[in-house]
Amino acid sequence: MLEAAVIGGGLQGIEITYLANQAGYRTLLVDKKAQVPARGLADDFFQADMACPDRRLLSRLSQSDIIFPACENFQALKRLDSVRKNLPPVTLDLAAYQLSSSKEKSKEFFRKAGLPCARDWQEVEGNEGAERAEEDEIDDGSEGAKFPLIVKPVEGSGSENVRLITSREELNVLEAKPGDGTIIAEEYLQGPTYSLEVIAYRDQIYPLKITRLFFDQQYDCRQVVAGGSVPNEVRRELIDIGKRAARDLNLTGIMDLEVIAAESGLKLLEIDARFPSQTPSAVYQAWGINMVKILVELYLELYPENQNREFYSTGTGAACGAAIYEHLLVQDQQVFCTGEHIMTKAGLLRQQNNFFGADTALTDYRPGSREWRAILHYKGASIKGVKKKRKETLDKINSLVERG
Repeated sequence: MLEAAVIGGGLQGIEITYLANQAGYRTLLVDKKAQVPARGLADDFFQADMACPDRRLLSRLSQSDIIFPACENFQALKRLDSVRKNLPPVTLDLAAYQLSSSKEKSKEFFRKAGLPCARDWQEVEGNEGAERAEEDEIDDGSEGAKFPLIVKPVEGSGSENVRLITSREELNVLEAKPGDGTIIAEEYLQGPTYSLEVIAYRDQIYPLKITRLFFDQQYDCRQVVAGGSVPNEVRRELIDIGKRAARDLNLTGIMDLEVIAAESGLKLLEIDARFPSQTPSAVYQAWGINMVKILVELYLELYPENQNREFYSTGTGAACGAAIYEHLLVQDQQVFCTGEHIMTKAGLLRQQNNFFGADTALTDYRPGSREWRAILHYKGASIKGVKKKRKETLDKINSLVERG
């Protein structure tokens, strides 16, 4: 049986391990911590730090067939990249990851590549500029965005420490706050947010399926909807943006793009040149497209020579359905549907099917648990039917919690 090694047992590790299991692969999980959520999903576990690997770890990794990095520790990724020639194929594009993990470098890349993105805020010099900045009226595309602004840390992907601010005073406080590091501020855009994964290998680019994202108050993704309505113009433009970004990055492997359909048009919010969390499972549940399996087939050249690889870019042949992916926290006799950050504090996860009506759950729930977490997958032929299943499931869980 083919074995996939997964480096990191957090959010990405959960995603990769689950999808590898669904593809029928054996899984080896590596993490420096003994208790990580994905450990409960893996067939084997090896406790070690990839940032300073010893011979035992490298020997164990060499027994696997393919290696999936599932962490954002740059030292660990850099070390893995430095020893990859002595290991099975590693699904890591370090140069692309290094660029995409910096929001500052990403924005510079967007501009050079001519990709549409949110405008940056910038102070206007001179008396006239000072007066305009004071009145929060900086609205010319050549000068910068006006308040309110979205403020993000320069380093790191995802939504951690993303804030909405409404005044120059708030920006001054954030800039002066010790320990927060460098930040960037850009225009606050409103509109539906979409995600697209793109896989690139040996000069071939495969855009996959588009999903809709929903966020909590901390701008952390709380729900993914696959199979809902996506306007044709959004679909065409996002696929074009994905192809252009992958080509200009010289990408090998996988990345995801997040865009917002604002009044001013489609704007690219971020790219992450790594295996993402959340959206791949939603795509798998709705259409049967397994991104781990695709990467394994490409890197190990397991596909038949006559296989129609157009499947990867269009989903042709996959069952066309719908799915919802979300996170659940039960705490203090309350039920919360919130962002994925809650899963970092989960115990060992186990897969449970038909979980209170949800098709699949990855959860640390045990009968009698007072506090527990779950990733819930709902799927069906239509988004209407999936939403109905979700409501019935949440009603059952709420009834359980109310009974104590």
